[in-house]
Amino acid sequence: MATYFEGLLLGLAFIAPLGIANLFIINTALNQPRHTAYLTATVVAVFDVFLSIVCFYGVGQLLMQYQLLKVGILLVGGILVALIGINIMRTEAQPPSATEQNFSWVKVFSMALMVTWLNPQALIDGSVMLAAFRVSLSPEAALLFITGIVTAAFVWYLGLTGALSRFKHKLTQNRMTWFNRICGAVVVLYGVKLLWNFIKTISA
Repeated sequence: MATYFEGLLLGLAFIAPLGIANLFIINTALNQPRHTAYLTATVVAVFDVFLSIVCFYGVGQLLMQYQLLKVGILLVGGILVALIGINIMRTEAQPPSATEQNFSWVKVFSMALMVTWLNPQALIDGSVMLAAFRVSLSPEAALLFITGIVTAAFVWYLGLTGALSRFKHKLTQNRMTWFNRICGAVVVLYGVKLLWNFIKTISA
C-alpha cells in the first residue's frame, strides 16, 4: 500500500505545478458553468491518465530513441500551445450566472488532447520520470504505483475545478477577463519556450 501512496504523491507533485493543463482547467472553471467545468476536468484527467500509463510502460521512450520524432513534437506542440494561449487571451469572461450555449464535445476532446498528449513538456518529462520509476519496481508494485498516479490525476483536476467553481462568484467579470489574459500570456510563453527548444535542438 505504501507504493500506492508513493505513486499518489508523485502524481500530485508532477501535476500540481502551474502548467498548460492546469491553466486550461482554471480558465474553464472560471468561465463556464460548473457542469461544463467538471466534464472538461474529467476528460482532461482521462487523457492525462492514458498519457501517464503509456509513459510508465515505456512507450514514451521512443522519444528518447528517435530524435526526429522529438523535434517534430517540439515544433508542432510549440505552435499548438502558443495558439491555445492566444485563444485564452482573447476569451471574454462570462458572468457567473451565464450558461454555456455552445458546448461541444469535439472542442473539449480536442483541447484536452492538445494540453496533454500534444504538450511536449508533459510527454517528454513524463516519459523520462515514469519510465525511470517503472524499471525500479516489481510488476505487483508497478501496478500499485500507477494506480496512485491515476488517482492523483482525478483528485487534482476535479478538486481544482470544484474549488474554483465554488469561489468564482466572488470575482468580478473584469478581473476574470484580466485573469484570462494573464493565463493566456503564460501559455503563449510556454509555446515560445518549446519553439526555442526546437530551434536549439535542430541547431545542435
